[in-house]
Amino acid sequence: MIGRSFLVFAYLLISAGLVLGWVYYSSGQPHSEYAPEPPDRVPAFVEAGCWFENYWIPFRPRTDCGWLFVPARRDRGGGGGAYALPVVILRATESDPAPDPLVLLGGGPGAAVVLPGYIDWWAALFEPVRRRRDVILFDQRGAGYAEPGLDCWFFNVEYQDAWPRPVSHAAELADEEQTLRECRQAIDLADIDIGAFTLIEMARDVDDLRRALDIDRVNLLGVSYGGRVALTAMRLAPGGLRSVVLDSPTPPEVRSFADLPAKISDGFGRVFAECARQPACHAAFPDLERRFLEVYEAFNRSPQPLEIWPGGAGRSEQIFVTGDRLANLLYGRMYDADALAGIPALIHDLSRGRMASLRAAIERDWGGPSGDDSDALYISIRCSDEAAVTDWAALDRGAAQLAPYARLADLDHWGRVCGFWGARDLPDAARAPVESDIPTLVLAGRFDPITPPAQARAAADRLANAHYLEFADLAHGVFMDDACARTVTAEFLQRTGDDPGHDCLTESRALEFATD
Repeated sequence: MIGRSFLVFAYLLISAGLVLGWVYYSSGQPHSEYAPEPPDRVPAFVEAGCWFENYWIPFRPRTDCGWLFVPARRDRGGGGGAYALPVVILRATESDPAPDPLVLLGGGPGAAVVLPGYIDWWAALFEPVRRRRDVILFDQRGAGYAEPGLDCWFFNVEYQDAWPRPVSHAAELADEEQTLRECRQAIDLADIDIGAFTLIEMARDVDDLRRALDIDRVNLLGVSYGGRVALTAMRLAPGGLRSVVLDSPTPPEVRSFADLPAKISDGFGRVFAECARQPACHAAFPDLERRFLEVYEAFNRSPQPLEIWPGGAGRSEQIFVTGDRLANLLYGRMYDADALAGIPALIHDLSRGRMASLRAAIERDWGGPSGDDSDALYISIRCSDEAAVTDWAALDRGAAQLAPYARLADLDHWGRVCGFWGARDLPDAARAPVESDIPTLVLAGRFDPITPPAQARAAADRLANAHYLEFADLAHGVFMDDACARTVTAEFLQRTGDDPGHDCLTESRALEFATD
């Protein structure tokens, strides 16, 4: 399923006898012992010990932790009890910090933020910001350590288990749909209200966090889908926001299902065109698109066996790479500029029958034990956001006119999944463009395959006090990938409303494809 904003290359060594439940919810989580009892009234913030205190963190910043308790269903007057969201506050390094912290809104939807292994990474990444102000991290409802969590353990296993079998993409999707039906049933058995997981509830949680911490105004950093949450917070609760940074955002008016086939086709087309434009790449890899289509079709006709050594597994495993699986993997690598730079050479190697670079790429992406991202939350939010306004049959017909690998958008599959998932539909007003005069910095990467610059620029054009910056050598997640972007963000927060200029922006930047 290529339409996710994070790839599920999970390798879970869990025997069938140990998989007792498929929904990741609070009673099964190792962090539950740290979550205090819900207070009598919500929203409320309850200080608590940090769940990573016993973990070795090489770059441990000064932190405070706690739990934000929010109403499960605001549309029902707070009915359904309270949900608990874990919060980590990375304290500023200055003794007299600014009163307005920066709040990170993770992407996905469904990406975990405050897992123990992430804390030192976040601290280093936010170092320019933390010189002057606190940074607040939290898992959004349903994600990561939030209680209840909304995830399907077995979905990750099923997805990766397909690769050792030389089956078609259609057969993979059929297996996946059956697994997701069982996951959806398990959510009901766990008595989790799927209607509590919507964009509006997530945006309201942001303002509840500010009020529970008794902060007058905060700054937001919304990354990818977190940008949609940030824009919705700008619409619903603008009074509590000092400024907003949108990094590779997905604005609420964007139809992600409808646009996905063209984005896949454009992502590959951008790689082929840029390689043809660069003299060294063109000389080394002429006719790149033709070569890729030949490999794609050949691998679909005859899936290629490949022995890999997944990280942490301690043993080799044979998998089969189809053309569709290859296209899925390459599209995922377009999210990261460094990985993107190696795509032409990888295609060239495959066209020559050399599999070593593909093996290395799969082993890197396959990774170790997963569970960090909440798949069921991802499905719930995407179906809630757009299923009611999507004509699946028409989109499928349109996708058929594009390159063959564009069908990996799997629109018919998404239509069936959303049909049985039963997500709570958004009101039409929540899908309208956001207009605001809140000072906003919009960051985009030229090679972003899923939230392209045109999308970010259109959002910036509707914001009266927006500054738009496009990075010519980056792809998805500019703040995460680039020191200059982080410096510019920190200075924008210091001088909100001013042009976020910096010397690093004047440096010549261009993505160069690897040719050796």
